[in-house]
Amino acid sequence: MINGINNENPLNNASIERSVNVVYFDTKDGSVCANFYKP
Repeated sequence: MINGINNENPLNNASIERSVNVVYFDTKDGSVCANFYKP
């Protein structure tokens, strides 16, 4: 998992790490959006 995602809430971030299998980053309107997918 990439550090800095939801950094203000590390407990929730840990939950995301356990549940997400694939993470990819896409840019929209000049900002970075994290998209999480489960198969």
